[in-house]
Amino acid sequence: MRSTLPAVALLLITAACDRPSEPAPASTAQTPPSAPAAASEAAAEADFVGVWAATPELCGRNDTWRFTPERLATAGGVSCAIEGAARSADGWRLQAVCTAEGPPGPADLTLAMVPPPPSSSMTVSGGPFGTPVTLVRCTPPLSGAPG
Repeated sequence: MRSTLPAVALLLITAACDRPSEPAPASTAQTPPSAPAAASEAAAEADFVGVWAATPELCGRNDTWRFTPERLATAGGVSCAIEGAARSADGWRLQAVCTAEGPPGPADLTLAMVPPPPSSSMTVSGGPFGTPVTLVRCTPPLSGAPG
């Protein structure tokens, strides 16, 4: 009996050593993008992205508004970092942090697009804009045209 006891103890010790000491790693499946990343992806496909101006004549000058999926810069010096974008019934709702004659602050912007896409006109309201501003899309220069 004494000779089997050490063998059983050795077997139990060996079996315990074979168990994983930590839980198995979690699945490597991709997690859904965070809200800002998803908003950024939505904005990348947005019809507001481009160069806009108050009138078609201002398109050829340095009096334009430039929209990218991440930023808005106006001819008047307002600058906004776009943190979220969601399509709405008439255009887009943007969550941004804007700088306009003062420290940066949060801003909820509404972009009302004139259909059909691609929109040729939009009205920007909210945030640092006290009154709504209607803009026209500046068409890109034709290939070969001076730019």
